[in-house]
Amino acid sequence: MKKYFLNSLSLIFSFSTLICCGIPALLVFLGLGSFLASFISAFPYITVLSEYKSSLFLISFVLILIGVLYNKKSLCSIDEKEKCQENKSTSLKILYFSLALMCFGFLFSYILPNLL
Repeated sequence: MKKYFLNSLSLIFSFSTLICCGIPALLVFLGLGSFLASFISAFPYITVLSEYKSSLFLISFVLILIGVLYNKKSLCSIDEKEKCQENKSTSLKILYFSLALMCFGFLFSYILPNLL
């Protein structure tokens, strides 16, 4: 149960980094600033998330790291070994998807703006 909670929490935080920082930076990078302005006017709470983007990225990274470590170290009982391995595989896929989302947001929030 704890493993699924960590996976869900890391996925939520990585989506929040994508929503607050990754997508707006991508839109500006693609020259869609007017679309971003209308998007922010429709969802004004995104700006609140972007004020705490460093904290969101840090928390997201820590949660993903804890989830991966917990998943790798957790042992399966002999009775339900096959089901447990399947669940661990699914959990790792969710965690890696979360990591990919976070890296995408990090790329467009921190790396590309400094290069251009």
